[in-house]
Order: sequence, then C-alpha cells, then structure tokens
Amino acid sequence: MGGALLAVGSMSWAVAQWLLVWMFARFAGGADAVGEYALVLSIATPVFTVAQFGLRTVYLSLRVEYPWRTYLTLRVIGTTAATALLIAYFVATEAADPAVWAALLAVKVADLFFDLWQARIQRTNRLAALGVLNIANSVGTIALAGVALATTGSVAVALAASALVSIGVALAGRQLAASRPSESHGDRGYREILRAGAPTTVSESLAAFASYLPVLVLSLLADETLVGVFAAAAYILTFANLVGAILKNVLITPFRQTLESVGEDHVRHRAHRLALGLGAASSVAALTVALFGGPVLRVIYGPEFEMPEVPLILLAVAVIPIASSYIYSTFLNVTHRFSGQAWIWVLALTIGILAGAISAVVGVGPLETACAVALASSWARFGGALILACRR
Repeated sequence: MGGALLAVGSMSWAVAQWLLVWMFARFAGGADAVGEYALVLSIATPVFTVAQFGLRTVYLSLRVEYPWRTYLTLRVIGTTAATALLIAYFVATEAADPAVWAALLAVKVADLFFDLWQARIQRTNRLAALGVLNIANSVGTIALAGVALATTGSVAVALAASALVSIGVALAGRQLAASRPSESHGDRGYREILRAGAPTTVSESLAAFASYLPVLVLSLLADETLVGVFAAAAYILTFANLVGAILKNVLITPFRQTLESVGEDHVRHRAHRLALGLGAASSVAALTVALFGGPVLRVIYGPEFEMPEVPLILLAVAVIPIASSYIYSTFLNVTHRFSGQAWIWVLALTIGILAGAISAVVGVGPLETACAVALASSWARFGGALILACRR
C-alpha cells in the first residue's frame, strides 16, 4: 500500500510538471514562454544535481549509519554553492528574465532539502507518508500556479507560487523526518559519505546534463520559440525519466533486501524481467507517439507546437529504453557499482554529442538535430547499463 501511494504521489508530481508547461503554453506566451522556462531549467538542473552530492542514494544504500547532521550540513553547503554560482551566471549572461530564474532557483532550493528529508523518511519505510507529501506538493503547485497565471499571466509569478508550495511541503517533510531517532554512530562520516557519494554525484550530474543536452544544443541552433516547441514535445522523454526515477526510488529498498537475503543473481534476474516488461510497454507507447503525436501536440498545446513527422519519430524511438535503464541503475546502486554508472553517462553524453555534431555538419535541421541527440544518448545509456549489469 505504501509503495503504491508513493508511486502515485511521484507520478502526480510528473503530471504537475507537465501541467505547468501546458499552462505556460496556453496562458503565458506560448512557445516563447515554454522555451524560456525550458532553457532556465536546463541550466539550473545539472548544477543543482551536482550540489546534491548523491546524498539520497548514499543515505539509502550505505549499511553504516552516520549522524544525520552530517548529511544536512553537506546539503546546506552544496545548495549554497549551487545557488551562488547560478545567480552569478544569470546576472552575468542575462540569459533569462531575472524574475523567472529567481523563482525557479527558489523552487530548486526547496526541492533539494525535501529530497534529503524524503530519504530519511523512506529509510523507515514510511512510504505512504511520502506519497501524501508528493500529492500535496503536486496539487498545491498546480492550484497556486494556476491562480497566479489566471490573474497575472506571468510565468515568474506562477513559479513564485510554486516555490511557496515547495517550501511548505519541504517544511512538512522536515517535521516528519525529525521523528526518526538520530543515528548513534560516533564518526561524523564526512569523508566516507563524500567518498561514497562522489561516483553517484558524477553519474547523476552527467545524467541531468544528458537529459537537458538536446535543449542546450537546440538553444545554440535556434531561438526560444523552437526551443519551446521541442521542450513541449520532449516532455515524453521527461515523463519516461520521471517514471524511471519513481521505480528507482520504490525498488531500491526491496532490491537491497533481496540482495542481503538471497544474493546478487536473484536481484539481477529480477532486474532483467522488469526491464523487459518496461521495454515492451515503452515500445507500444513509442508507436502511439509516432502515429498520433503530431495532431495530439497541436490539440494540447496549440497550432504552433505541432512537430514534423521525422523529429517526432526520433523522439518516440528515444523513449523506448529510458525506464528500463533506471531498473539497471537501481541494481548497480544496491551492488555499490557507483563508479560504473558514471562511465555509462560519459558514454551516453559522448554518443549524444557526436550525434549532434554529425547532424549539424550534414545540414540536418535544428529540431532533427536535437531529437537525434536525445535518441543517441538514450540508447547509449541503456546499452552501457545493460552491459555493466550483466557483468558478475
């Protein structure tokens, strides 16, 4: 029951993020507004991912328990550094409206602390409570952002409203996490936590960069309007990644318990079965996107958001291996193969950048180039994860 509620809560957050994009498209400036939001998100997310230091994964994976204060101190240090760096970047480059990026940074800061408190709650298997918090976050975000857009038509005000909800939910998560008894391990564990988290930090940061690489590439080749068109369509990739992340969060504890009770081979076989099933389901979804995606995008977002057939097919094929990749990532985490995942993302980024460079050189259009980057990096990631997971 708890796991199901956590999955529903996490899925509701994915839906809320999509609804934000939809509202920006319909009520706040169309493709230009979506493009500006997507560009700021693509810059801020990888930086804040580095600032996480992989603490959630480390906290849930390490068998040795270190003081909670250590994790909290590291989160404060990382968040402060990331926020300062991004403020300096946006002020120096004037890449976006200051009100937009300031509001988004507030959302990200709140989400980083909520992420850590979720780990503490999850460690005691209070999954239902996490699900309720995520549902509250999603419903509150859409309600307040919707009111803000209806009254002002401003992306910045809508994001500020979302930030208020994120802060409130983070404070509620802090209160719930505080009910867990403090760990009694004498060593503060800064060095050990950072050492364990370093490969995770690298891999998660590369993962975030790879996820937003198509948007960053497209921003170099086209204006915000085309970026907005791509970002709206590419939300199918974001949704697939969020589904995979949900599964990862739900499965990491049972995978670890299976590993401890019956061994690594049983976890590997379970991962293969889940990955195969998800791949089949994703293939059906990809076919649906390829056949009906164009008209659906036009109806949902508006006429300016309809995507040509070729880039849409490329996006659809890119979707297929994403969720399955997260299953193997979970397996690699519980078997402590953190550094291997970093190399998987190096491979994905390298292949993705090469695909983008080749597409640009041969004169492929900007949208096709961005979609080729997404497809190449997606399948390279899956191939690397599968190979590493099969190694004993």
